[in-house]
Amino acid sequence: MAVFTIQQAYQQLAAFVGAGQLREASSLYAAVRRNQPTTPDVLVVAASMASMLKNDGDSAVFISQAIAIEPELANPHAREGLLQYVLGNPSGAIAAYRRADLTSPLNLNRLATALLETGQLDESIGVLQRAIALKPDHVDALNNLGIALRQLQRFDESASVLSRAIAFKPDLVVAINNLGNTFEQAGRLNDALAMYERAVALQPNLAECHNNLGNALVRVNRFEDSLREYQRAVELNPNLADALINCGNALKETGDWDGAMRLYQRAAQVKPGSWTASNYLISLYYLPQMTPDAVLAEHRRWAASLPTVAPIAPPNDFDPNRRLRIGFISGDFRHHVVGYNLLPLFDHLDRANFEYFAYSASPLHDELTDRFRGNVDHWRPIHAMNDEQAARLIANDRIDILMDLSLHTGFNRLGIFNYRPAPLAGTFAGYPGTTGLSQIDFRLSDPQLDPPGLTEDFYAERTVRLPSSFWCYRPALDSPEVNALPALTNGFITFGYLGNFCKINPPVLALGAQVMNRTPRSRLMMISCPGPHRQHVARFMSQFGISADRIEFTDRQAQRQYLRLYNRIDLSLDTFPYNSHTTGLDALWMGVPLVTKVGPWAIGRAGFSHLTNVGLPELAAKDDHDFLETAAKLASDMPRLMELRSKLRQRLQASPLMEESGWAAGILNALRGLWVERCRSPR
Repeated sequence: MAVFTIQQAYQQLAAFVGAGQLREASSLYAAVRRNQPTTPDVLVVAASMASMLKNDGDSAVFISQAIAIEPELANPHAREGLLQYVLGNPSGAIAAYRRADLTSPLNLNRLATALLETGQLDESIGVLQRAIALKPDHVDALNNLGIALRQLQRFDESASVLSRAIAFKPDLVVAINNLGNTFEQAGRLNDALAMYERAVALQPNLAECHNNLGNALVRVNRFEDSLREYQRAVELNPNLADALINCGNALKETGDWDGAMRLYQRAAQVKPGSWTASNYLISLYYLPQMTPDAVLAEHRRWAASLPTVAPIAPPNDFDPNRRLRIGFISGDFRHHVVGYNLLPLFDHLDRANFEYFAYSASPLHDELTDRFRGNVDHWRPIHAMNDEQAARLIANDRIDILMDLSLHTGFNRLGIFNYRPAPLAGTFAGYPGTTGLSQIDFRLSDPQLDPPGLTEDFYAERTVRLPSSFWCYRPALDSPEVNALPALTNGFITFGYLGNFCKINPPVLALGAQVMNRTPRSRLMMISCPGPHRQHVARFMSQFGISADRIEFTDRQAQRQYLRLYNRIDLSLDTFPYNSHTTGLDALWMGVPLVTKVGPWAIGRAGFSHLTNVGLPELAAKDDHDFLETAAKLASDMPRLMELRSKLRQRLQASPLMEESGWAAGILNALRGLWVERCRSPR
């Protein structure tokens, strides 16, 4: 009987006994007994189940069998520690193991494992070092020490310790897999791939190894290979939430939203929590059939499922004029589109009137991480902490305003806000949506994304508008120059969409095909990973009379090469219901005008926001017909396209979209104003 099954059996047995359903309890216990437990952890749980039924004879037999395998279990505290750990109570395991024989390397390792699980990394490392001093070839302790050191981002030490474990036992797949994790987080992707491939070769039926190999393959742009690894992981273990999410993400990249959503929902079932639910929730924004009301309802349903906990915010000094302590939580203080978008804020922070704390939620680290770290007063890694531990750290830091910078994107830590560790909380930057949490007081937006009186009911948070834009654009330093209009040389118009392919859907393709039909000999360029979805798009477009030779797909590119693709595009067509966000700004920077369709709420009004800020609101269409007319008319107006191409970069540079200090000041002024309001409100 597998460990997760014995846990469920124990819980069900306890429920039967508590309800006085002894016949059902006895029947369940008989099934456990027939399964003939053989491992120490299952034997200890079976002994406890026998005791619940007053079957002391069976209990003694199971304990004797466990002790025969593992002599340390003769100590009742060691038995209790193992029982509590197997039943999912690491805190109870820690309490028991502290009373056990801690001259035993095995007990020390098990204590350290529970400490690791509760985020007590420093103590765990000390305990593991004691175990290894007693038994230098204790490969389990070496493996755990490697994990703890990695979580503290001590990558070289982690790799050294894990390599020692592998030297003692070259087929120790768990250590090989963990060494791959260490290499991956340290940015040594080729070394990580080698470790994951070695692990898969040694143990081809271990889902976790296939999942990790898939992750590394994604990072080196081997997308089709990564999808196969994720699918194999899900096949091997349909209950592995990580693999379900990753496979869903891979399917999303191909536009297979039905497949992705099924996997996201399955992940949320097998492992309830904010992380698994977030993938499902953020995906709702991309689906054409979803309405803002329905999306909000799903977010509120998730928020209502969170455990009820007591707020832990300290009694802060509600002085409206003092230097405020601002906390930023993000998993994107690194090379990531949100990280790049945050740089104009973090490079223009007002240090005189605010004190800044960055709570880094990602285990990944690069040179951009170091830059963010240097821009704040206090740096707090929280990726290894659970939500309550992180919330208590934030409360101890006496944060006044706590800002989520992720919403439901990867590495988000929205569960922390459930504890209300600060008197005022807001959300910003990840995307202009809703978290669904009533514990988050406000969301930052702009007047075009959320015109007053139009969208307030679509979000759980109060909408606070920045003066001009949700975004501030900082172009790549090595950006290519804007070239002449490609159509002048080609003799035809090239439309383009260079954003995430997951935003492409049948209504977008159908409208794009109609624009192309109105524009003779025109072409369409899109970025997507290789795969059969490219052929699916060509077949779909053929229904509208667009032949496959008029559609060009290109692989993902490094940033400069990606920007250079705009040198081949005359006019960019936006997506809906989820608009281009940063990608739309990239197009404008490269002299390519954007035609967009204005949606009912912020996620679909980004193009309108960008165009308004560069003085081109006429390129934002109100409906499909208007989009078709606007795009077709502009595509046929060569002088207008030439003029826009020659002046768009200058328009962008002169707009609020690139006024970094003013944009940052607008955010900080908004935070100060919200604090003043908070000081005036009842407490």
